[in-house]
Amino acid sequence: MKKYFLYILICLSQSISAQSVMNWDSLFQLNQVAIALVDNDIDSAKQINEQLFKYLSHDSPDSLSISLWQAKRSISFYKGNYEDAIQSNLEYLKIAKKNGDTSKMIDALIVYGTINYYTNAYESAIKQIKESIQLTLASSVPNRFASSPYNTLGAIYNSMNKRDSAIYYYKKSVEFIEGDSSDESQYMRALIYANLGALYILNEELDLAIKYLELGISFNKISNRNSGLAFCSNKLGELYLRKGEFDKAYEHIKMADSLAKFSATFELQKDNKYTLLKYYLHKENNQVALKHLSEFNLLIDSVIADKTSKNIQEFQTKYEVEKKEAELELVNEKATNLSLANKTKDLYIAIIMVVSAIIAISLLAIYYSVKNKRKLVQMDLKVKENQLDEMMAIQESNTYSAMLKGQEKER
Repeated sequence: MKKYFLYILICLSQSISAQSVMNWDSLFQLNQVAIALVDNDIDSAKQINEQLFKYLSHDSPDSLSISLWQAKRSISFYKGNYEDAIQSNLEYLKIAKKNGDTSKMIDALIVYGTINYYTNAYESAIKQIKESIQLTLASSVPNRFASSPYNTLGAIYNSMNKRDSAIYYYKKSVEFIEGDSSDESQYMRALIYANLGALYILNEELDLAIKYLELGISFNKISNRNSGLAFCSNKLGELYLRKGEFDKAYEHIKMADSLAKFSATFELQKDNKYTLLKYYLHKENNQVALKHLSEFNLLIDSVIADKTSKNIQEFQTKYEVEKKEAELELVNEKATNLSLANKTKDLYIAIIMVVSAIIAISLLAIYYSVKNKRKLVQMDLKVKENQLDEMMAIQESNTYSAMLKGQEKER
């Protein structure tokens, strides 16, 4: 797959070099391929997108430029590089404003809210997502575009353990795409049903969980989303383990394990290894369980490092978002004409962020490379909560390891 698309890219570049006029449409179509690959083969998507950026020039059409920034934004986001995702989103927003494209302006605002959600800045995320909904409903943009921000609100409230609110927003999200068979709506259904299924597992409403997770699988197949299929399959495996239906559990867990390898992050792989570990513990197959425990510990170490790095980047994310608050709310660039008073205020903020960076570095010695970065804001207490959760997961894993080794000795 990778070699095939890279071969196309090489042939296209040679063709373009031989022409006196740029084939912008061919570049646009190839970038659409990169966007489609983000979910299933993110490394190939990144390679294609990086090569295409080399052909951008001052006379490139805006349709190509905004498409390239959209792809780069998605790649950076799924790779966990939120600083680059924000910068790409700003470039995306500038072009959208230049062309008066309201739907893309709203999309940029949703992305900012989503980044805040992923970095646990829930209040900022809720504010931005609700603003995007208001803009959507007040504009000529089709109401189905409100489905995505409502789904994000559901995810935010679920993370805050406000499950009744989460269910309300998930179901509200479905209402806006009812009767719509577009690709975008099918994709949204896949996301919403997967989220609802996972939530109902937490609520111990297993029949409802099965219903929505199976719907999630159906729509993820339609949308060709490997990561979505892996998520739903793993959740179904976890559910059937709870019910003691081990054959069904194993079927879904193995499916998730094969699909999770295509995920852009360690999260799905980690979660699936943990479910496999629990399965083999139930089956009292200690040798295989120990193997999955070892793999799980390696993955969770990577997740902790990844999340810590993301939390450090969160400082920059918050600063950039707050600095451009007026620009995002009004969709303009007045922030570039800051008054002297605002510049002084920014200087004080920068000083505070530098101090925060020094404290963060002293606590996270292995991340000494961030000492040259500027404009970091004070670490949110939720960062420590996230790290504590991961530490608890490791402790639980170590407990399983001790139990298994003890059982081996007894034998």
